[in-house]
Amino acid sequence: MATRRRRRPTPSAAVWILVGPYAVFLAVFGLAPAGYALWTSVVEDGSFTGSHWATVFHDYRLGDAATHVTTYLLLWLPILLLTVLSLAFTLHARPGRTTNALQLVYYLPGAVTGSAAALLWLFMISPDSSPFSPCSSCWTSRAPRTHSPAAALSASSP
Repeated sequence: MATRRRRRPTPSAAVWILVGPYAVFLAVFGLAPAGYALWTSVVEDGSFTGSHWATVFHDYRLGDAATHVTTYLLLWLPILLLTVLSLAFTLHARPGRTTNALQLVYYLPGAVTGSAAALLWLFMISPDSSPFSPCSSCWTSRAPRTHSPAAALSASSP
């Protein structure tokens, strides 16, 4: 008796219909602007220059900005991962009629509001705009700032 060989599944049109628009939007609104930003950061008046990067690396705010982003990542990502994993394991342990609906309900806020949460965190930890700035002496050892970022930018520009 001859055995039939299984054919490898080929990508269907549905896959391309679902992935195609995402790939187009990624290229047009993600990769192209990032490439253009990189190009304009190293080219000025048609010639290669690194002066923009030198300005960034010599700016006094770079260290604070890097510290804030690192703090955000070290706080937000572990909390997010632990919450999502605990919800997923809880739903997996007790399957029922509402499991699929609850999975969608738990997934949507994390998928939709990631950038909004990042902006909210940046607003909350900014010493100039945070409602918690009077309490900032509890977690920082620096004296409060006496200048605004706008004044610093106008003073550093030629």
